[in-house]
Amino acid sequence: MALDHRPVANRIASTDDADILLVNGAIEEHFDKFLWSALSSRKRKLSSLYLILVTSGGSANAAFRAARHVQGMYGQFRAVVPGWCKSAGTLVCVGATEIIMADLGELGPLDVQLMKPDDLGGRLSGLTLDSALRSLQTLTFNYFETFFTETIRKSNGQITTKTSADIASALTIGVMQPIFAQVDPVRLGEDYRSTSIAKEYAARLDLKYKNLVVDQDWRAIDLLVGGYPSHDFVIDRQEAQALFRRVRPLEGDLSELVTILGEVAVYPRAAARGEPPLVEFLNDEVQNAIAPAAPSPPRGKRGPGAKGSAGRKSSS
Repeated sequence: MALDHRPVANRIASTDDADILLVNGAIEEHFDKFLWSALSSRKRKLSSLYLILVTSGGSANAAFRAARHVQGMYGQFRAVVPGWCKSAGTLVCVGATEIIMADLGELGPLDVQLMKPDDLGGRLSGLTLDSALRSLQTLTFNYFETFFTETIRKSNGQITTKTSADIASALTIGVMQPIFAQVDPVRLGEDYRSTSIAKEYAARLDLKYKNLVVDQDWRAIDLLVGGYPSHDFVIDRQEAQALFRRVRPLEGDLSELVTILGEVAVYPRAAARGEPPLVEFLNDEVQNAIAPAAPSPPRGKRGPGAKGSAGRKSSS
């Protein structure tokens, strides 16, 4: 941020009656405390907030609490996505009034990140086991089909369909049983439960502004949680418009502001490189704004529909 971004940020704040907060970094546990501290330090808030969010993802718990903080402190907030905003970042965006995306902006699936066994600090995508099981299911069917059809073909019809099916079943089981035996049912249950946490958090955050598309034939939450093949799948603005009701391009003064900010508004900081999250208001605090009553931190409190998985720990 070598150039002075304040004049543009102040102009936007004055025109739109909105504070502008830049958040760049991994959304890990305790991230929400950084955000809460920044929000609480703003004694005189404007009526709404532009949240410029740049992140590679992180904890679903922290993302949920962070989005709740913003929803509780502002009448509405708009998520601005100039660059990377993956996983837990997408979960925060679910709680926004609308999403404003640049041409390079990209969201990602609500893919829970699980700790790898025996790998300090390592993470495993919650989609990995699901993808593996789907692959095994396809492979099993292909083996059975091949064994069945080849048995009939090579016997010139001398072997009956029932016998061919029995032979194909036995051969398929012999090939696939050692592979399926390695699947840990406890781990499978844990992965399923962890993945469902992101879904439950998203449903709760969407209650306020109802920006996710939900109808008889389309449930955006289901697609975000389990409809994409990988953690880093790119959800660009065109794809996002099929998932959210209110998505618009980054234009005008906001686009100018992002250009001035440069790479800090596009590429996320990494905790692995020792880079702490950047949480900074870009506009000056307006002295004659109405000072709202400061709400208490929502930790330990549950609102309507907040029972169930809301207190569990997971990563996204």
